[in-house]
Amino acid sequence: MDQTLDLSSNPYICRYYYQIGNFSLEKIEIDAKFGTPNTVGRISDLYETIFGTNNQNGTSIIEKNTRLIEQLVFSINMVNDLKKMLTYFS
Repeated sequence: MDQTLDLSSNPYICRYYYQIGNFSLEKIEIDAKFGTPNTVGRISDLYETIFGTNNQNGTSIIEKNTRLIEQLVFSINMVNDLKKMLTYFS
């Protein structure tokens, strides 16, 4: 049986983990059951998981994605600063 169609063995629509440098691990999951054991969630649950309109507590996909972009920009700036410093002294 295809696991993508079997919600009892694989309820996740997507499930990714990212870690940039020393920043904490960022978990991005969209669960078809939305944390409930038996029922499949509603469209409003999916919308809330992605956009986090009711509570802006950093757990929505959009907020996590924004945090990852900020961490990448910070890391890129550190590498560029190190590159400038090395070229200056050489």
